[in-house]
Amino acid sequence: MSPLRDETWLSEIWTDAVADAAGETGLSAFPNDCPWRLTDVLEADWLPE
Repeated sequence: MSPLRDETWLSEIWTDAVADAAGETGLSAFPNDCPWRLTDVLEADWLPE
């Protein structure tokens, strides 16, 4: 299975990304869970609102 289709992988990557972003910015106001659906994020023309 592709990692991009594995919800466990996505959750682990999100947790790592939040930790990195918090460490680099000194901010702690990041969501615990990814606020976007993976299927939307993978669309070629998708941008967050």
